[in-house]
Amino acid sequence: MVVGDRDMNLYQNRISKTLLSNEKAYLFSFRYRDQNLKWSNWSDLTQFKTVWISDDPVLQNGYFLNQNYPNPFQNNTTIIYNIPERNEVIFRI
Repeated sequence: MVVGDRDMNLYQNRISKTLLSNEKAYLFSFRYRDQNLKWSNWSDLTQFKTVWISDDPVLQNGYFLNQNYPNPFQNNTTIIYNIPERNEVIFRI
C-alpha cells in the first residue's frame, strides 16, 4: 500500500480508513528525505493489525483516551491517550 510522498510525522501516520479493513494484518515501512534531499534506506517491515475502525468524529479528529491498564492497579498504571497537537496534559486521579 502506498500512501504517497508528503511531509510525515515519523512518530504518527494517518492512513485513510477506506484503505483498511477490520481484523486484517498489514505490513509497512518508511523512508525519509534528509535536508540534502537524499532518501534514506527503507525501514524494516513492521506489521500491524486493525482491530476496530471507527466512524466516531471525535476519534477521527485525533482525540482519544483509552482505559488504563492494568485495572485495577496498585502502584502504577498505564494510560494511553492522544491529542492532535503538542500541549500540556494533566491527569488528576
